[in-house]
Amino acid sequence: MPKTVFAYFLIGIVASLDNLAVGFSFGLRKVNIPFNANLIIGLLSGIMSAVFVVFGKYLSSVISFANILGALILVTTGLVFIFPNIISGLVGFCRQIFLQRSENRLIPRKAHESENDIISLSQTLIFGIALSLNCISTGLGAGLTGFKPIPVAIWTTVLSIFTIKLGNLCARQAIGKGFARWTQPISGLILIAIGILDLM
Repeated sequence: MPKTVFAYFLIGIVASLDNLAVGFSFGLRKVNIPFNANLIIGLLSGIMSAVFVVFGKYLSSVISFANILGALILVTTGLVFIFPNIISGLVGFCRQIFLQRSENRLIPRKAHESENDIISLSQTLIFGIALSLNCISTGLGAGLTGFKPIPVAIWTTVLSIFTIKLGNLCARQAIGKGFARWTQPISGLILIAIGILDLM
């Protein structure tokens, strides 16, 4: 697949769609995510993506079939996103449980009653780290198939900030309630498409 701006955009979208659901969840509880907290979460995702793109590129220099391996990683990750109950990887399962438990424990109860609650630093770091785990397989597959780390990191960071804010605003405006559950299947379809194109 040609490494165009649109290709990097798709990688960033895949790494960030989970953030849309998290921003939406906070918004339903009327918890605001200010720009500085959003930036921290985005940077963590961008850094994690870049690290594993670099690792993937290193592997591609020592493995002759790196492009095929990277494409298979992208397709497999896409299938896991689409069929989490059938093909559930241990990392993805643990990340979802961690996110759910952290969310229930860390979001204050008074968020249901107040419009002025703001995500704390501890919440920001925990959710930032948890969401950045979503970038591991995507970054590794992208590196193996020839993507560059800096553009991937930039697109992932920018789109993470955008999707969290969008999800937060949509929930606070009571719109898009049915969309959050489709974020992983959409990510999966995009990953599969990128992987198949890389095999062609």
